[in-house]
Amino acid sequence: QKQTVTSVSNISINGTDAQIKIQPNPISNNTIQTQLTNLPAGKYTITLYDINGKYITQTTYQHSNNHFKWQFPININNGTYLLKWTGNNLNLTSKIVVEK
Repeated sequence: QKQTVTSVSNISINGTDAQIKIQPNPISNNTIQTQLTNLPAGKYTITLYDINGKYITQTTYQHSNNHFKWQFPININNGTYLLKWTGNNLNLTSKIVVEK
């Protein structure tokens, strides 16, 4: 039976505790959903890399609520990937797994 987990990153931005939850993980349909708690409003860049650090794609997100959904614009093979979040004093890398 395939197990799914929620990837949770607890961070501090300008002294405020914040959290990014990525689900599902593993991803099966090239779409991630995130729940963003206490993340400052503003523009963020989310970049997808393969496990070796090779750039795959990226998007920008104007954060104003607690949810973000990203449908990758390309078909991604099974494997482990890195999501890098930057913007508003945030520099965070999370691991995700793709299993189809």
